[in-house]
Amino acid sequence: MVASTWNWDSYFMLSVFGWKSALAVLVNATFATITLRRHLHAAPAEGTRPAEVELPPAVVAVHLAFLAAVVALAHHPVAFLGLFLLFMGFTQAYERYQSPLIIKEALLVAFFLAGLVVLGGMQQWWLQPLVSGMSPQLLFFGATALTAVTDNAALTYLGSLITGISEEAKYSLVAGAVAGAA
Repeated sequence: MVASTWNWDSYFMLSVFGWKSALAVLVNATFATITLRRHLHAAPAEGTRPAEVELPPAVVAVHLAFLAAVVALAHHPVAFLGLFLLFMGFTQAYERYQSPLIIKEALLVAFFLAGLVVLGGMQQWWLQPLVSGMSPQLLFFGATALTAVTDNAALTYLGSLITGISEEAKYSLVAGAVAGAA
């Protein structure tokens, strides 16, 4: 949500936030696995495992191709929609090999983000003086706390509307949103 506004590319995000997030996931997963190891060793009751259908490698390859095409065509709406329709057709034709699509939930997220972009710009009048008066540390803790009750994409997008925000404050805002979402 802030990449184009603040000129943060993928390399920047990976080098500044990505490795820290990966480390946090590794530590948390290790701690959870060690703590819950006796529950993880327990075998499931007979008959509770779903019957597994062998997944053909071609289906996996088509899904990976769709994923790569989505990334490549993300900024070309017409091609993206055509690709999406092809994907829906593929999942319908081979539904025995995949879970049902959750279209309703995806559309709700899309409408939320569209509304955020349309209506978010009108919030700058009260956000600018509020955020500009915060120290980077307060901004970090505020973003962390707000992420517990609001969406981190909304939080970072609204933060990107603030003009003249320092690099340290930008980092604190995004780091707080990431930390609060974990």
